[in-house]
Amino acid sequence: EVADAFLLGLREILGHDGFTAAARDLYLASDFGRYTLREKRIQDVFLAQVGSEKRDEVMALFNRFVWGDNGERYQELVELEAS
Repeated sequence: EVADAFLLGLREILGHDGFTAAARDLYLASDFGRYTLREKRIQDVFLAQVGSEKRDEVMALFNRFVWGDNGERYQELVELEAS
């Protein structure tokens, strides 16, 4: 049930076309399901589909359903990736 609410929330924020494009990008990035993508990469793909006005909504959804915090874990991963 939680996964359904999460995905429906993303679809509502991104709209049908944005959600479909993100899902397609994820599927291709996983080499058609052969590789498991980590949470940060998945979030980055969805963030790439929204404008700056909806970025906070997507981040809030990931914080609530995936990270369970206020974005600290995602920020740590961003910083690790940059170094």
